[in-house]
Amino acid sequence: MFQIWSVFYILLLLLSVFLLIVETEPSFRVPFGAGPNSTVNSICRLGSDGPDVNNTTNPKTVMYFTTRFHPIAKLINTILTFFFLAELIIRFIVWPDKLKFFLSLFNIIDLVSVIPLAVVAVINLVDACYFVANDVVMAYYVASISSVFRCLRVLKLIKHNRGLRVLTLALQASAREIILLLLLVCMAMVIFATTIYYAELSSQTLNFRSIPSGFWWSIITMTTVGYGDVVPQTLVGCIIGGVCALCGMFVTGLPIPVIASNFNLYYTYAKLRERMRSRKSVHITSMCDLCRIEAERRCRGHCGKSNEALDT
Repeated sequence: MFQIWSVFYILLLLLSVFLLIVETEPSFRVPFGAGPNSTVNSICRLGSDGPDVNNTTNPKTVMYFTTRFHPIAKLINTILTFFFLAELIIRFIVWPDKLKFFLSLFNIIDLVSVIPLAVVAVINLVDACYFVANDVVMAYYVASISSVFRCLRVLKLIKHNRGLRVLTLALQASAREIILLLLLVCMAMVIFATTIYYAELSSQTLNFRSIPSGFWWSIITMTTVGYGDVVPQTLVGCIIGGVCALCGMFVTGLPIPVIASNFNLYYTYAKLRERMRSRKSVHITSMCDLCRIEAERRCRGHCGKSNEALDT
C-alpha cells in the first residue's frame, strides 16, 4: 500500500511541476474571452498602476496580461494545490513534534510552495476585483510570484529515490570539502577581479567598470564556462584571464575526488544493505558493519588466493 501511495504521490508531484513549466508556454495559453472571470479579472489585476500593455515591448508582460492559462490545466492545477494543502495539514496534525515539523527541509518546501498558491487560488475563486478595490493588489502580486517556489517540489523526489538519498548523504559527509571549495573560489574571485580591473584601466571598453563587476567574469572564467559577454582587451588582461582559467581548473577539481569517494562508499553501503536485507542473513545498521563485512570479504579473497598459490 505504501508503494502504491508513493508512486501516486510522485506522479502528482511531476504533474504539478509539468503544469508550472507549460504555464509559461504560449501554446498552452488562450486569449482572454468575454466571460466575467477572464477580461474583468485581468483588468482588475492590472489596476490603476498596472503596466500599459499597448506601449510595452516586453513579450512576457504582453503574454501574461493578454492571455491566460488554459482553463482545464488551471483547474487541474487548482485541484493539485488543494490536494497538497490537505496533505500538508494532515501531516502537521499527525506530526508528533510540532516544532520539528517547521525545521524539516521538506516541510519548509511544502510551506513555501503550497501556501502562496493556495492563497492565489482562493483569491481567484472569491473575487480578484475585491482586492484591487481595497488597494491590496500588491499582496496578490506577491502571492502570485511566490508560486514560483513550486519548482522546489522536485527536491521531494529525494525521499523516493535511493540514488538521490545517497547523493545527499555524500554531500553532507563532504561538507568540509565543499566549504573549502567555496573559500578557494571566493579568494580567487577577489584576486582575479581586482587584477583584471586594474589591468583594463587603459582599455576603451567598459567591460570592467568596477571590481564587483569583475566578480562575474572571474566566476565564469574559473568554471571554464566563458560566455564571452565580458572579455579583456589588453595583453596583460588576456594573460590574467588565462591564469584565472588554469587556476579555476585546479581549484574546482580538487574536492571532486573526495565527494566521489564518499558517494561510492555510501552507494556501496546502500546496495550491500539492500542485498543483505533481501537475503535476511545479516542485519546492517551502521557504516561500521559495512566496514567489517568488506574487511571480511577482502580477507577471504586474499586467503583464497594465498591457498591457491600454496597448493600450486
